[in-house]
Amino acid sequence: MAQELQQNLLGNRVYFRKKGTQDFVECPEHFWIVVDTKGAFWNRCNIGICPAVTEKQILRDRGPGGTIYIEVGHLCGCGGQEIPSLIKMPPGRWEKIATVDQILYDRPDVGAMVHDYDVPVPLYRKKGGEAYCVALPDGCVVDRRGFVRP
Repeated sequence: MAQELQQNLLGNRVYFRKKGTQDFVECPEHFWIVVDTKGAFWNRCNIGICPAVTEKQILRDRGPGGTIYIEVGHLCGCGGQEIPSLIKMPPGRWEKIATVDQILYDRPDVGAMVHDYDVPVPLYRKKGGEAYCVALPDGCVVDRRGFVRP
């Protein structure tokens, strides 16, 4: 593909620590962190955690109207792991499920990553648990290095 994709995967096996506790929200393993580096599809500081899908699944999963399938690139190296090229953004409303102060995730090229948020941030989930979103403050930096700021 010649053009650079604006939606990119960062890692999977995602956990969020609830503010001030040792309780975690665990995202399903096949969900990947999706960063919209240019803010084309959604606010670039709203970081999606969405299920990866294959083209076969799209044909099989003719799910509810409004489901969006997004072609994605990668902010991480593959480290020998197969990395998906499509994610699914299901329709529906977002509901706030927690305020979180830490994210833990796995990058195929690096391994386990931990990032503490300077300021706790809201974590949302699509009704039905089919996607998550963490809303970082304006000025956030998430790039090939991972979560940089806040």
